[in-house]
Amino acid sequence: MDANTFLQRVGTLEFFEGQVAHVEDIPARDAVFGDVPGGLHAMIQASLGEQGIERLYSHQAAAIEHVREGRNVVIVTGTASP
Repeated sequence: MDANTFLQRVGTLEFFEGQVAHVEDIPARDAVFGDVPGGLHAMIQASLGEQGIERLYSHQAAAIEHVREGRNVVIVTGTASP
């Protein structure tokens, strides 16, 4: 089911009445990639490669860097973000 169909169906359900406050279609943007300082462990890199992942997105690389520095990390990205 696509997003528009889902929103239309939710809009007809009494349970959800008044709960959807805003819907906005945001155009696609080009991906921003980042490098992890010091690189990734060879096994991690190989596992990602087996899944067709050659590069990390900038927020993923930044999160790894923060974790290595002993910081707490929470990542939030938009729906259907890469």
